[in-house]
Amino acid sequence: MCTGTSRGASSAGAHAAHAASPRGEAAYRNSRDIDPQNRTTLLNLGTNLIAQNKGSEAAEILDRVVKIQDIPLHRNRYGDALAKPGRYAEASEQYQKALALHAKYYP
Repeated sequence: MCTGTSRGASSAGAHAAHAASPRGEAAYRNSRDIDPQNRTTLLNLGTNLIAQNKGSEAAEILDRVVKIQDIPLHRNRYGDALAKPGRYAEASEQYQKALALHAKYYP
């Protein structure tokens, strides 16, 4: 018998494994092609690219996400993408903007 907890845990594990894989990247790109303005798809694609050390490409995508919806999570993830290739000053700026949107924001 499968409980909601174990099913949720395995689902979360599968999502985490998929999040940093080329297969996951391909799935998010396909989804983006269907709906190019879907911020959740773009956020997931950007996160996937960060996990694959593709920070510059992720930054381009996450810049679009911030333009669609400017919230602390999106600013923080954009900062993470900028930090990957060593763009620390720009990353810091995004982290500060996340805090400006919500002073108690903690990722």
